Amino acid sequence: NVSYAELKVKNICTKLFITTEDKYKFEEKAVYYVENERDMDKIPSTYYENKYTSLDRVSVTIKDTLGKTQKHYGNSSLSYSAMTNNLKDDYKRYDLSLSSPVYPVLVTIECRESAKNRTCFLPHFDPVPDYGVPVESGSFEVHVKPDMKIRYHLNGSVLPLYQTDTVPGEVIHHWKYANIPPFTDEALVPEDVYTFPSVEILLERFVYESTKGSYASWYDLGEWTWE
Repeated sequence: NVSYAELKVKNICTKLFITTEDKYKFEEKAVYYVENERDMDKIPSTYYENKYTSLDRVSVTIKDTLGKTQKHYGNSSLSYSAMTNNLKDDYKRYDLSLSSPVYPVLVTIECRESAKNRTCFLPHFDPVPDYGVPVESGSFEVHVKPDMKIRYHLNGSVLPLYQTDTVPGEVIHHWKYANIPPFTDEALVPEDVYTFPSVEILLERFVYESTKGSYASWYDLGEWTWE
C-alpha cells in the first residue's frame, strides 16, 4: 500500500481544441509531487501515435523542492516499444523512463498532439492516474465552434463543476475538479473506469477517414456503422 503523501497530483489542466469536424488539437500540463523513486512509475508516461494522430511535443521537467532543475526530457527521450492493431489503426507506442537523483521532486509534464480524420474518438479527461493518488485540482476545457454540438458523460462518484463561456468564434466548456481524495484498491470494488472520476466527450457530428457520421441518435450511429 502507498502512503497518500508519497505521490499526489498538484494540478492537471487539459485543453481540447476541435477546430473542424475532422480535426482537433490536444494539450495537457500536469504537475506531480513525488516523494520517492518507486512512485515515479505511477506517473503516466506512455504515448501513442497512429496514421491519424501526431505526437507534436512532450516535455518533462523535474525540479527539487528548492526549484532547481534535476532532469529534463523531450521528444528525443521517447523510446519506441510496441505497435498494436486496434480498429484497423496501427498504433505506435512510446515510453518515457523517468528518474531523479534526489527526492522529493515536482514533475511537470506537458504534451501536445494533433489529429485529423478521426474525430469519432476524442481524448478523455482522466485526472486520477492510479489508486492511492490524491488530486488537488484538475480542469478540462473543450473549445468548439458555435455551430458544433458535443455530448459528455461523467464517470465516478466525484463530480466536477461545469460551466460554458461564449467568446467570439467559439464556445468553451469547462469541467473543474478540486480535492479528489485517493481511491483504495480493495477486493470486489468496481474497476477504476467506474470509480475514478473522468469526463468522456463526443462530437455530435464527426469524421472517420473519409466518412461523416453522427451521434445525434442511435439511428444515425447505426446507419453510419452499417455503411
